[in-house]
Amino acid sequence: MSAQVAPPKHHMAFMIWLSVFPTLAVMELLLRPLLADLPVILRLLILTAIVVPLVVYLVLPRVQQGRALLLRRRNGRRDDGRGGGSVPTQRNRHAG
Repeated sequence: MSAQVAPPKHHMAFMIWLSVFPTLAVMELLLRPLLADLPVILRLLILTAIVVPLVVYLVLPRVQQGRALLLRRRNGRRDDGRGGGSVPTQRNRHAG
């Protein structure tokens, strides 16, 4: 089992923003009619109580998976120039 390396801080900051902004915008638009009469602080409390768990458990893990996929594809292209994996050679195809 290999140890996972944490992404650079600027990647993490971008992934968090990419997760939080759209989720917060959608939730605000959906809940605006229900929360319109509440004070701003209470609206923010309710919105963040909904958005933070959604981002932590649903959205951010998918964004991180997408980042990992992009990095694997980029590294694959760099390895053999074709974007695919390595092609087994005759020797290791028959190795037992």
